[in-house]
Amino acid sequence: MQEIVYTRDQFDSFREWLALNLTSITWEGRYSEEFELFWKNFFVPSITLRRIQERFDYIKEVLETGPLVSWFSWLNDKFLIYSFVNLNVTVHELSLQSNISESNISFKLRDYYIERYPYLEEGLNEVFQISNISNDNVYIRHSDIITSFAIESLSATSWDDDLMGSLEVTLYPEWKKLLVEIENVFYKRKTNILKIKKNMSFAKQLKFFQEVLLLFLIGSFLLFFIRFANKWYEDSMAGKISLFEPNFFWLDKSLTFREAPNQEEQKIELSLAQIDELEKVEGDQDPFEGIEELRFDDESDVTITSVESLPKNFEVATQEQSSYEEETKGGFRDQKLGSGRAFRVMMNSVSPIDAREKINQLLDVYGAEQVDKVTPGKEIPGGVYYNLYVPIGNLREFLSRIDNVEKTIIYESKTRSKMPNGMAKVFVWIKSI
Repeated sequence: MQEIVYTRDQFDSFREWLALNLTSITWEGRYSEEFELFWKNFFVPSITLRRIQERFDYIKEVLETGPLVSWFSWLNDKFLIYSFVNLNVTVHELSLQSNISESNISFKLRDYYIERYPYLEEGLNEVFQISNISNDNVYIRHSDIITSFAIESLSATSWDDDLMGSLEVTLYPEWKKLLVEIENVFYKRKTNILKIKKNMSFAKQLKFFQEVLLLFLIGSFLLFFIRFANKWYEDSMAGKISLFEPNFFWLDKSLTFREAPNQEEQKIELSLAQIDELEKVEGDQDPFEGIEELRFDDESDVTITSVESLPKNFEVATQEQSSYEEETKGGFRDQKLGSGRAFRVMMNSVSPIDAREKINQLLDVYGAEQVDKVTPGKEIPGGVYYNLYVPIGNLREFLSRIDNVEKTIIYESKTRSKMPNGMAKVFVWIKSI
């Protein structure tokens, strides 16, 4: 069996037979040079079928872009079909020299002929039905098919509507890498020994070792510096940490415990008359005589058990006497009482955030104002709190609406600072439970 070898004319004929759309492949001719370079380096004259198939296998193995892999697989199949049609070789010869199974090649040929002559599908199926190597169909040639089916010779082109013939393969980034791969692998460049010796001069070698030594010194310095800084930092932090532990070295060991001498109990005998006299003296003397009465600066707030206990008209109530205020004020107390009223509303809630949303809707309705710099409804650990000024006319209804949100306990007290006219101070604390 003679080995299949291709010439330049056969490669040119194969290119015409493919009927490639070079305008589309080279993107309107912008990458025509790259494509021509690929074709020239890949299809080299006097190359055998075995070598050309090895190139196809290698390219399909190194490619990662899916469309490029598909395009080279299509080009490989077309090359095998072209060889069968135009070189008049057998399926067995193609299989043996391309290292592809006979059944696989016959399958590709069957599809090609059926595409050209669909009315001969049944007969072509029998011709290309190769189940084992002993089948005589492996020795069929293209000329045998022309004779057996009495068909004219095939046209000089492949499929007219084949999309692969117009695929823009030169636009893929991997195409340029492929050109370099073909040049380096298929055409190994000869090494220029003189050029290598020139680049490896003594001056360049000395400069290289100097750079390596400099990098080594810099790396060593950084390593020791980091180690020293880490040690210094650990000692500094250890000096700032003190552990509390009992210290018994300050005890004066020269001191010893001395038991106090027992004192003999002395019996005091009093007559009945002397006992009566002592009782009379104790009854006449006031034990608190001469002791000034103690007064506390602050006193407990009055708890309002329910909203119904609030005065109906706070504007009049501010001029009345409080339930916790004495009728006669004097001494320390006059200095502690202010002119306004303050109410502390204590609320327990499972969901403080939902309660806050409901209370926020009441602030604008009843004209509540912010007291300090903290925004009303500030969330802090444990709950939410409000510090508000509420008009006295809206105070009773405002407290009633808050009591509807969650069950509350209200504390009433006097303010120590001056209050805005017509305002009462309300502190709301929503405790999270």
